[in-house]
Formats: sequence, C-alpha cells, structure tokens
Amino acid sequence: MAAISYHETVHDVQAIEWEARGPAERRDGLAAIERAAVRPVYAVAEDASGGVVFPLRQRGRRLEALRERHSPPWRPLATAYASSDSLSIALAGALASRASHVVLDGLPDEDGTARQLERAFVKAGWIVSRAPCGTAAEFYRLECWRKGDPRNWPTLAGRKLRALVSPSPRG
Repeated sequence: MAAISYHETVHDVQAIEWEARGPAERRDGLAAIERAAVRPVYAVAEDASGGVVFPLRQRGRRLEALRERHSPPWRPLATAYASSDSLSIALAGALASRASHVVLDGLPDEDGTARQLERAFVKAGWIVSRAPCGTAAEFYRLECWRKGDPRNWPTLAGRKLRALVSPSPRG
C-alpha cells in the first residue's frame, strides 16, 4: 500500500532522494522553477520499494506539469529502486481527489515515460489522450480527465472525446 502526500515546496519533500537526470530535476533547479510558478504541488507516493514524485502546479481544478516553457522534458522523479509503475498508478488515482483534469506536457517517450504515465492514468480510471507536443514529435502531451465528473463533459464533447474508450493497457 502506497502512502500519498502533497507538499507545497521541494524542500518539504525531504524523505525521498530521487535520481536527477539533469539540472531541472535537482532540488535547486526545481526550487528555481517553483519560485516562478503559481501554486506548486509535489505529489508523492511512497512504499517499501522507494518513492515517486510528480512535480505539478495547480491551475483552478486542473493540475499541470511543473516546468518552464523551454525546460527539458518532464518526468516523474523516482528513487533508484522504486516500483515506479505501481506508485504512479497509486498517485494517479489519488490525484482524482485534487483535480478533475491533469495535463502533462513535454513527456519523452524514448525511455517509455509517456507510455508508462498513460497506462498509469488509464489503470487509475482516468480518460486519457496522448498526442505529440507541437512540432516536437519526440515529446508528448498527456491530457487526463476524471471519469464521471460532469464539469469535464463540455470539454470532452468539444474535443469529440466523449465516446473515447481508452484501450486496456497491456502489461
């Protein structure tokens, strides 16, 4: 069973030492992005295997990836031996209590990040759409809508996704 917590600053996430793949994923890099962001939220899932952190920002009833416009790809932050798949599913499920719409853009897929997060949100019960980010075909935008939330119906109907049935993930 994963323990879920939410924090307002990266300095509040002390128990997890994730593996940073670049300057934007280090604590000081995230602190710099956080200072420019409105309402940052660090969603954390932990179990005996380790932890996963989703750096996000709250915009109304929507959560978005915490990143600058021209920053490197966005990825969940994880400890070395964390069970990333199960922790991501648990975190995606818990996010339904905080937002009815989640947008993660700038996701790479050469390492499987975009597909892993798509599977996690689908398994957690979200309606998910994955598409390339603008002209950068190697990066993806994941839009997730909480199933059964009537506030999402106009958005889904406008995007012609009301009848969308997410394919069952394999694996």
